Amino acid sequence: MIGWLQFERVWLRTLIDVILPGPIDVRPEFWAELERASPPLLRIGLRIDAWLLGSWVGLLSVQRRELYLDALSRSRFYLPRQLVFTAKLVACFARSSQETDDAHRHFGSIEGS
Repeated sequence: MIGWLQFERVWLRTLIDVILPGPIDVRPEFWAELERASPPLLRIGLRIDAWLLGSWVGLLSVQRRELYLDALSRSRFYLPRQLVFTAKLVACFARSSQETDDAHRHFGSIEGS
């Protein structure tokens, strides 16, 4: 299993910021866990997302990024729609991971209970 390359994480992070604006603290552990827990097809899809969507979105102005993803999500072709869906899935995983980490910091671990 090959870990995420730095530029792939940057590209995926750019997608996450477009999909879920606001402060999301995506720590390195998130990428390691995503790589470890994801089935092979999802890992392949995420890499394709990073290369095809993330690299292009990063070149656009901030105002055009959301319009670009919206247009792709309404494409008549399956692949662009699926790439946007997969990027949204990762963004939700990242948000959920942050909220879980925040809850652990605030309330403590329940494992010792």
